[in-house]
Amino acid sequence: MSSNNDIASALAESIPKVFQEVQKTVANHRKLANVLRKLQEKASKIGKRKLDNQYLSGEQSFNLEFTRNLSKILPVKKREPAIDRVIKFVQTFIQYSQEKDKAADNEAQAAEDPEASEETLSSRFVEYLMKYLLKGVNAREKPVRLRVCQLIALTINSLGEIDEDLYNELKSKLLDCARDKEAGVRVQVAIALSRLQDTDDEIGAVTEKLIEMLRNDPSAEVRRAVFYNIELNEALLPYILERARDVDATNRKCIYLRSMIEIGDFRVLSIEDREKLLKWGLSDRDANVKKACSKMLSEHWINQADNNLLEFLERLDVTCSDAAESALSSFFEANPEVCDSFSFNDQFWENLTPESAFLVRVFCDFCKKNNEEKLEATLPNVTQHAVYLQEYSQLMLSTEEGDDAKTELEFIVNQLLLMAGHLDFADEIGRRHMFTLLKETLIYTDVPDKHLPSVIEILKKISVSEKDFTRLIIEIIIDIRESTDEALKEKYEDVSLDEDEEMEKRILEALAILKCLNIAKNMLERSSENLRENSSMYGLLKELIIPSTQSSEDILKETAIRCLGLCCLLDKTLAAENFQVFIHCVLEGHIELQEQALMIIFDLIMLFGIGTLTSKLDDPTILDQLLQECMDCDVAEILAIAIEGVSKLFICKALTNTDEYLPYLVTGYFHPRTADNQRLRQCLSYFLPVFCHSSHKNQQAMTKITPQVICDLIQVHKDLTSDEEMVSPLQIAQQIADWTDSHKLVRSQFPRHEDIDHGIHADLVQKLLEMTEGEAVSSRRTLLQILTKFRVDETAGEERLQKLLDSIEEFKESNPVIDAVSRNALKRLETSVQSAWDTLQEQETKQSEPESSPDEEPASP
Repeated sequence: MSSNNDIASALAESIPKVFQEVQKTVANHRKLANVLRKLQEKASKIGKRKLDNQYLSGEQSFNLEFTRNLSKILPVKKREPAIDRVIKFVQTFIQYSQEKDKAADNEAQAAEDPEASEETLSSRFVEYLMKYLLKGVNAREKPVRLRVCQLIALTINSLGEIDEDLYNELKSKLLDCARDKEAGVRVQVAIALSRLQDTDDEIGAVTEKLIEMLRNDPSAEVRRAVFYNIELNEALLPYILERARDVDATNRKCIYLRSMIEIGDFRVLSIEDREKLLKWGLSDRDANVKKACSKMLSEHWINQADNNLLEFLERLDVTCSDAAESALSSFFEANPEVCDSFSFNDQFWENLTPESAFLVRVFCDFCKKNNEEKLEATLPNVTQHAVYLQEYSQLMLSTEEGDDAKTELEFIVNQLLLMAGHLDFADEIGRRHMFTLLKETLIYTDVPDKHLPSVIEILKKISVSEKDFTRLIIEIIIDIRESTDEALKEKYEDVSLDEDEEMEKRILEALAILKCLNIAKNMLERSSENLRENSSMYGLLKELIIPSTQSSEDILKETAIRCLGLCCLLDKTLAAENFQVFIHCVLEGHIELQEQALMIIFDLIMLFGIGTLTSKLDDPTILDQLLQECMDCDVAEILAIAIEGVSKLFICKALTNTDEYLPYLVTGYFHPRTADNQRLRQCLSYFLPVFCHSSHKNQQAMTKITPQVICDLIQVHKDLTSDEEMVSPLQIAQQIADWTDSHKLVRSQFPRHEDIDHGIHADLVQKLLEMTEGEAVSSRRTLLQILTKFRVDETAGEERLQKLLDSIEEFKESNPVIDAVSRNALKRLETSVQSAWDTLQEQETKQSEPESSPDEEPASP
């Protein structure tokens, strides 16, 4: 290689051979990198000489020949293993060259060579290659952009000290490429950008772009590439945790399997974040995500708590945790062998903490489902359990309000009550002890609301029958009222009360009534016996519940209405007699009372039917007026309850008046005012397709109300303000077209004798076209575009198609001057209808032709 011509010809012969060989297997890459490095070293010793009308050094000739061969793979469209091997070889060669330069640099430093330089052969080559690749990031061809970004992502780690201009160009072009329309390109850009984070500020331009891609990129693969490669730090942690709610199940799974493990000790997360992760993961609808979360919990988080479940629970704040129970249950299910080692002695029960009480309660729940013998061995006998319950209850009552210890003791008592539900009350002595304790607790103490369900549940279990249970609770309520009256009489007897004392007395009376109502509510929620078969319930109704519905105290009125509703569920006649009361509460009550009464109304209709309940109303139409008012209400919660209730009634066929109610449901689904009402949107996203695809009659009902609904929604879309969001009318039409597509009916859901009209879209298009005449220009343009979204084919029949063609012709004659968009939409519609007409004519012609006999000779020409 004595001249540039020699080196050029040698390189032109040797480098292509290397590129040819590397495509066969990755096993020879290291060896071929050595061959290529030697060629590079020899070429670098050749000085500048004239070659092809330009002065090039041997090193430059090597670089040119290398990129000339590399450029051959860039336009390849298909994913070829050979091409992937070439790209991997480029990385191998760069790494090998850097190793050689580093070794040479170490020798030079050892020899204290003054000519040793920071710039090396490999660093110059990488810089040259990077500049070459940057020319292709904006190429028109997708494969070129993809290969270039892939090579940049692999090469960027090998960059040493580069000049500021090259760094800025690299950063700028990668940031621009982050908006590339191809997801594969954006994946490689995300990987490359993540390599630049070290040189970036804590939250600089690069990191901001990565966060934006992580949160907003439509491709699940791109989002996954970002959180796999982004540098984890405290500032970025919240954005990583968000991906546990990613729409893609694989991404959610990867967060639990990889990202949370890479974070290390879970104590770096706040208690709130730990709760969210466990709650989201363990309640995920995808089984693989649940499994990944359970694995993270069992193999990492509990290990980081020294395999001590109590210590782990202390890091979750079990007294107000929404996820601790599912987390602990998941651990028991994944590690059932651990349960065999558990043993709870007297010392344990006498020194309960919130964490230990919670642990043993969840363990008992697990044993109830999986190991009854272990449950019996764990729980103390009924008498002893009652003793523990009494001791902790007394401690709770003796602790001052507001003290953290009181909150903890309330939690411990609640866990003991929940565990008492698993006890075997066959022991008569223990059963009496527990009964006496719970009865006295209800009568003489201020039982926390969260304890009441458990107390009532245990009393029901102790009772001989449901009638005995209700009689017992009513007796307790009577005792509470009598003891309250006696206490108030004793305290305020023969005393002239001032204003403050009178107020105090009324408060004490109201609290006692509220306590009785809450006990009654919990009892009624657990009752199923017909009210007429339990006469003692009528006394409770007349003396406590009905008078409380007229109370001036909102909380008393709400609880009393709830109790009245539960009573009505047990008696059809009582429901009909009091139905007007619930309607009045919705019309005249405060928001909370309206919500309570509206839910009761829907429950009663579902159980007894509209006819039974409206039979005793002065005005039977008042129910329709009420429901329509609620579905047009501005209060989000009432609107959601109304929409949800009406949807259920339609699904159960308890409501059939589709013309009145269906427009509210469809409009509510798309209207911008419901954009933040997730309860409503989630309900309708399930109901509307189920309603339409389950019955052709329902599809016809939807088709009937669609024209006016679409026109109304177009107007709403035109009047949108800057802070409101709404899908476009074209998207709305596309969705309705899907709902009313008769080909998407669920065949198993409708009777065989039901006739299916596959041409109902033709009637819908006909009606919309007629309505278009009277609309403004902008609305007319939108409506004409909407017409093309519906299916109009030969199944519409000759009469419909002919009528539609005539209407299109009339529309064109009456509207000769229309804009290009409208004209094109009308033309597409006309072409579609004409095509359907032609197909129908061809089918009729074929059917009308007589079939020739096999023995009949063809006619002579």
